[in-house]
Amino acid sequence: MMKKYILILVSAALILFSCTDKNDNIVFDSIATSSDTLKFGSDGGTMGLKITSSGDWRLSGLCDWVTPSATEGKDGATITFTAKPSNSKSAQESLFKVFVGSAVKKIVVISTPAYVMDLKSEEEETVVCNGGSANVKLVTNVPDLEFEYSGDGADWISFSQRSDAFGMTKLQFNVKKSDLFKSRESVVTIKGEGKSVNVKFVQCQRDTIIVEGNRAVYDLASRDVELRMRTNIDYDVDLAAWMTYVGETVGAIGADGLTEKTLRVHLDEAAASRLFAVKISKGNTEYVRYIIKQQTPNPVLVNIPDAVLRMKLAELGWVLGDESSDECELIEQGLVGTSLNISSSGSFDTINIQDLTGLEAFPRLEELTLAGLTATSLDLSLVRTLKTLKANRVHHLAWLKVGENLKDVDFTGEYYDYFEVTQLSIAGPGVETIKANSSSYYISIGDEKLATINVTGCPALKTLQAKRECDMFGMIDCCLNTIYVTATQKAAIDAETLTVEKSDKTSIAVK
Repeated sequence: MMKKYILILVSAALILFSCTDKNDNIVFDSIATSSDTLKFGSDGGTMGLKITSSGDWRLSGLCDWVTPSATEGKDGATITFTAKPSNSKSAQESLFKVFVGSAVKKIVVISTPAYVMDLKSEEEETVVCNGGSANVKLVTNVPDLEFEYSGDGADWISFSQRSDAFGMTKLQFNVKKSDLFKSRESVVTIKGEGKSVNVKFVQCQRDTIIVEGNRAVYDLASRDVELRMRTNIDYDVDLAAWMTYVGETVGAIGADGLTEKTLRVHLDEAAASRLFAVKISKGNTEYVRYIIKQQTPNPVLVNIPDAVLRMKLAELGWVLGDESSDECELIEQGLVGTSLNISSSGSFDTINIQDLTGLEAFPRLEELTLAGLTATSLDLSLVRTLKTLKANRVHHLAWLKVGENLKDVDFTGEYYDYFEVTQLSIAGPGVETIKANSSSYYISIGDEKLATINVTGCPALKTLQAKRECDMFGMIDCCLNTIYVTATQKAAIDAETLTVEKSDKTSIAVK
């Protein structure tokens, strides 16, 4: 048994020594290349690849845009790869493999895109003087863009962001606000991968008119006056009827882009003080308001206690005044005007005038229109020149007194007119006609509250129109219950020398 174990051990040792000698003579397969990646430009070309191997090698790989010069060879050989020019807008990539026995080496061949850069927006971008953003549209596959600015463009233009969608690239640029009185421009060059486009950025000038002073005062004599200014725009001048455009003198353009101009205007002789704001504008933009006043040495002053009335008359050019003082100066329109309209700005707006004191100072005023006043009582008895009064949308008026020369009072004219007060009294020694008819639907919906009209203070009355009713869906609505007259007026009605037009639902009563 012992001999048998010794023979087994000797046999195992012989086998071991035999295997060790054989492994010492093994040569492993190996392969190396001068590069792992071959990168061609879009123009194509040739590139060499040296192969170092432990034996004969072979090359595998199929590609329609690159061709190797050999598909097999020996250690130290060089393969020449020839790439065709690329028209693709994206990168191309192909994989080749070199084999030596069991060894494999991968070779990546790349062709860069055919870069394009086509401008699809305008070659010139205009930006307003206040600055903002401007967009440039391109068709490009250049991944990283660079920007160059001519002149001082880099000081006021900056690239903001890029967005790519649906085959279009949009570049957004920010443009700073300009305080210059002349335009500025810069050519922005957008470039990358050998491609470039140019876009001219033009920022508009800041339009302006600079005038020496803001007002001038002269006597009442006829004269030519000059208005000196510096500007960079053409303009329109709004003059009063008593002003005449004479001409314009144009001077040199300054380094700041502004041109010196002198505007000459003729002023007619004035009968009294007058004032006008000369407006210098372009389109809908007003740049200058220059006050020209002709001042009498003996101004006519009037006291107007209601501040709202005072400012409204100043706005209409009848007086010179402000909110700080009741005293105003009558100017030419106030001295010669015969018709005056004091109204709110809109049909549903109101004007908070409570007192008409001061209108008696207008020596020729004959016609007065009031609309939208919130007053509950109005006294015009001192306005002795007044002949006609038209009052609309005086919803809160309950008492009206007029002078001896006023003959016509008219409350009609607007369909949606109505009274919110329950009674209305009218007094005037010379009033002959009162018009107060209404068919407004406000009567039917309940906004009209007027229940009585009192005309006992109008002894000369000949015509009263007070039919205030609304036919709504065949139903007659009327809230005017009573018209109060004197016994003399009632007798005149019976004698048909005083005509009264009224609703059947309105009665006449002596008071």
